[in-house]
Amino acid sequence: MKSSLLVFYIFLSIVFLRTSLAQNLEITDSLEKVAESNQQDSVRIHALMNLSITFQANDSARALSYARRAKKISKGSDSNWEKAIPFYLFARVYLMHNEYKKSLEYFEQADSLLKESETRTYGIVLFYHGDCHSQLGNYKEAIQKHRQALKIFREEDEKITQAYCHNSIGNILWFQGYFKRASEEYQKSLQIFKDKGRKSGVAPLLNNIAILYFELEDYDNALDYYSEALEIYKELNDSSGIAMIWLNTGEIYWKRKEYEKAMDYYTRSLDLSEKLNMPQNAAYCLTNIGIIYLETQKFQLAEKYFDDAMKYWEDLEDRTGQIYCLNYIGILEYKTGHYTVAIKTLHRCRKIAEEIGAQDEMRRAYETLSKAYEATKNYEKALVYHKQFKQLNDTIFNGETNRKLAELEATHEIEKREQQIKIQKAQLTAKDAQIKKEKVLRKALIGGLIGIVIFVLLGTYSYLKIRKAKKKITEQKTKIEKQKNSIDDSIRYAKRIQTAVLPSSKYAETIMGPHFILFRPKEIVSGDFYWATRVNEWNIFTVSDCTGHGVPGAFMSMLGVSFLNEIVRKKEITKSSDVLNELRRYVIEALKQSGKTDSQKDGMDMSFAAINSKNNKCYWAGANNPLWIIRKEKTNGLYDDNAKMIEEIKGDKMPVSIHVKMNEFTHHEVQLEKGDRIYLFSDGFQDQFGGPKGKKYKSKPLKRFLAGTSELSIAEQGVKLENELDNWMNGYTGDHKQIDDITIMGVEIQ
Repeated sequence: MKSSLLVFYIFLSIVFLRTSLAQNLEITDSLEKVAESNQQDSVRIHALMNLSITFQANDSARALSYARRAKKISKGSDSNWEKAIPFYLFARVYLMHNEYKKSLEYFEQADSLLKESETRTYGIVLFYHGDCHSQLGNYKEAIQKHRQALKIFREEDEKITQAYCHNSIGNILWFQGYFKRASEEYQKSLQIFKDKGRKSGVAPLLNNIAILYFELEDYDNALDYYSEALEIYKELNDSSGIAMIWLNTGEIYWKRKEYEKAMDYYTRSLDLSEKLNMPQNAAYCLTNIGIIYLETQKFQLAEKYFDDAMKYWEDLEDRTGQIYCLNYIGILEYKTGHYTVAIKTLHRCRKIAEEIGAQDEMRRAYETLSKAYEATKNYEKALVYHKQFKQLNDTIFNGETNRKLAELEATHEIEKREQQIKIQKAQLTAKDAQIKKEKVLRKALIGGLIGIVIFVLLGTYSYLKIRKAKKKITEQKTKIEKQKNSIDDSIRYAKRIQTAVLPSSKYAETIMGPHFILFRPKEIVSGDFYWATRVNEWNIFTVSDCTGHGVPGAFMSMLGVSFLNEIVRKKEITKSSDVLNELRRYVIEALKQSGKTDSQKDGMDMSFAAINSKNNKCYWAGANNPLWIIRKEKTNGLYDDNAKMIEEIKGDKMPVSIHVKMNEFTHHEVQLEKGDRIYLFSDGFQDQFGGPKGKKYKSKPLKRFLAGTSELSIAEQGVKLENELDNWMNGYTGDHKQIDDITIMGVEIQ
């Protein structure tokens, strides 16, 4: 269920920067008088702005009338600020009452008038503008507006508004499935609220951290955080916050299959939400009640509640809520055997989820689509959607998220312990003061002294116990750090060894002539390697991609280098296909590969070239990896697509190791001319995620890039390729981690 965070997000947007004018009729009357007076236009507009914001929640017609009066006054103004305020007020009222498209139109007008401004007022406009985009599912635009607002609030040193921005960004990232980045934003927001003693900000953040634990199925911790947030909401007499926590708590009992408890919390939340006019919260309650009826196979009741919920979602124009509900409607139709209808519903859900980047709902839709297509015996499409589900599921729920949440929990526990120590010290101080007052009575003095001794002993015992625990934690941390440093030192030493066996730049120049080598291991050591040597008139070089990366891949690469030295240098085998056949035999024997199900299958993919220095005849063979050639006489202008400049010789579809297919490797002969360029590579560059959409680079764009830069010198082309990789990974939507070892070798024929 995806209800928790979105309900809170709207709640936060409503309370953000709201004044308390509605509770003070005298101030309201005073503002009315100012608005009707002959004072300066800017003063009257400011009064009307406060009046409109005061009534926007409970009397939208009145709030809009104040905005219209402000607009009428601002017509003759030369100030962009005064012209923008009415548009901002219209946008706020429509946002408050869930008319998001109307609201967005007015925000765009206010934003265009204030875009050159760097004031706090513009920061507030940007914040609500981002909120409106978020409700419409425009997450990229929403984050952009919130970050612009955050920049202004930092320059103005507005701490509380910074906290709200961090929280809103965290909410959007959470819904998109970026749990690690969401938790980092929540931590920043929570720290500011704690530093400022703002309980109204702490409670929602505790709620959001609870939701992260809920997503990771750590329900005990989630309940603890919800309980802590609920106590603060009760202390603040915040009914909307209580309704939200009841909804979220119901989800935990739903997950635990305790349906009666879950239904109790949902019903209480629904009643309170309808009373408080919280349509989005009510929609989530209806959807979740429908889910319980779905899981208990009361399908007619489930359909009724889903229909009621969808009316809310469509009236709200809330695409996030729509896909949440549509996913479960699709599951209901699948379970009741209406497979064709289910597929249609789920494709509607999938399309919206992909448009707004809602990864978790995409994952759920892919899973049910796979099952529905399987039920209709369309196994091809069933497999496609199962693969998409599996890939997205692995992306969302990774170990890094668990690690980050463990850090959050540790921080929270330490803060609790420190707070307990402060309380104990305060108790001791209070007791000491009480004893001083009772000195006049001897018996009271003795009793007081005994009390002090007891409290001091308890306090000291607690303090020593905590200090001992902290010392133990510190010692364990130190021990782990030493072990880690020792392992890191060993791996770095292994890197020195691996680097030593690879051809140096100077040596490679003597073999290959003008060339470049882009070599970027994913970790300290690499499973990719490149190698070069000369035997008689043959200049020989290769790029290999071993199974795995890091330490396991590095072991395989060292074996590969050792075997190539034996086969080529000592035995002087120079025919490329023969080298690969012999290398495969060495690998199978060394790793004792038998081909059985549980036997070892590690090996390597390889592109291997041998060029005769007298006539530029090239012998080449490939295991899974190809050879690319750019001829000197071919230029960019001759092709509608630069990728067609590249000649490609594909390798055999089998690795250098035990395999179901064990044919002899194919021998290729290619006549090269001076100025031609050849490229040998692993698959790491093409498979790297990045760019504006966070997708793989792929093979054809790499061909276009190499063809487009082929008029540069080979060395300059290598530099451009390095820059392209860095820009692809880090220059668009944030840093993308390297997923595999990357090696590309480019050689210009002399």
